[in-house]
Amino acid sequence: EMGGCIGTEDNKKATKNNVISIHEKNLHQQNQEEDVYELLLIGAGDAGKSTFCKQMVLSFVNNDKDFSEQDKLKYGRALKGNVLVNAQKILWRIEEMGKDDKYRQEFGDAFDRILDEDSLTIDLAECIELVWGSKSIKRLAENINSLDSQYIFYLDNALKFAATDFLPNKEEVLRSRVKTTGISETYFTVDDCNFKIIDVGGQRSERRKWLNHEFTGHINSVLFLAAVDEFDKVLEEDEDKNRFEESITLFSGCSASQWFNAIPFIVFLNKIDLLEEIISKNPSALYKRFKNDPNMTKDISEDYEQALQYFENVFREAYAGESDLYIYPTCAIDSDCTKNVFKATQDVVLKLELELSF
Repeated sequence: EMGGCIGTEDNKKATKNNVISIHEKNLHQQNQEEDVYELLLIGAGDAGKSTFCKQMVLSFVNNDKDFSEQDKLKYGRALKGNVLVNAQKILWRIEEMGKDDKYRQEFGDAFDRILDEDSLTIDLAECIELVWGSKSIKRLAENINSLDSQYIFYLDNALKFAATDFLPNKEEVLRSRVKTTGISETYFTVDDCNFKIIDVGGQRSERRKWLNHEFTGHINSVLFLAAVDEFDKVLEEDEDKNRFEESITLFSGCSASQWFNAIPFIVFLNKIDLLEEIISKNPSALYKRFKNDPNMTKDISEDYEQALQYFENVFREAYAGESDLYIYPTCAIDSDCTKNVFKATQDVVLKLELELSF
């Protein structure tokens, strides 16, 4: 389906048309020479890009078997860090609220040990388990919108992850969070088609690399991941900025830029499982957040399918590219879902490549 376009002056149109021709020429030449389809994976921080790449490795490199022991060790260390970082964020917020004296009295030296340590040990995990066992701490955490979307999973498993011989299973690997810094490339083959996914960091400090890397001239498609559960969360690097608003702004800006304007965009509305959970627990959450938008109603807020359609419409309205726009709901931690979504992506990429060859 075609996405919306931004109106331009004639001279700007000429420039954009030149960009389109250069892109198409480079794209066709490169694929003839290398026979590799290149997909640029972008999105705001914590959208699930790295998880998506892990799924590609699991499904198409490891053939749905397990991750390697080396990968498990790497992601096991990441999970330990995920536990500690989220525990510390909660206690930092308690200090900001001026409630730390109360909780220091309740938890003794466990409070300060969590704040002071920089690695997760069994002893420290016991401190986290003590604090996290408090119902008032759990209620407080629900209102901290800078926590990772998987923070409950991390903190519930603090003791398990802290074990010296801990090796994560497939689900735990997929739920681990590792910030992407620099540029990561993932190669795999699906139905005799070779793909390369170029994953770049989503934090603001990493985004300049999206335009500075050599890939900007010959990628086949842009994959944009957006976490639909994060409409009420803020950026880790800027707590004054809403994550969903940042994602929309980023998407609109990238699709309008001279580097990506002529390239097809495929949007993955990720974390649909968490969106469904939010609607089930708090049906008015979406309405409260978007009540100033005339397109949002209480009925939409209370219905998962309508809410998903609402988010799709927001992205379609924000699209400023001149090529096709495709949107798929997904859950990056669900292997079957992600595999099916990529198969659809493969069909899109091959169709577009076929059109370029004529």
